[in-house]
Amino acid sequence: MMIILDENESKIVKALLYYLAEKHNNYWDTDSEIDYDKEEYKNYYELRKRLEELNMINKNDDISKLLYRFLMDF
Repeated sequence: MMIILDENESKIVKALLYYLAEKHNNYWDTDSEIDYDKEEYKNYYELRKRLEELNMINKNDDISKLLYRFLMDF
């Protein structure tokens, strides 16, 4: 669990999440909407592979859905 100590840290975390989403999602609402020919797909694939290697997600987790929310929250 991460604890945000102040408003400035909150802004930084939001900026990092936005950047992550921007580089790894091409406005795909879900994993089923991925455009496999886009540059973001390669980034998405590498992110997904790494998170699976670290056992942070499993193959059924829809990370596009969460990345999309990060984009829409700004």
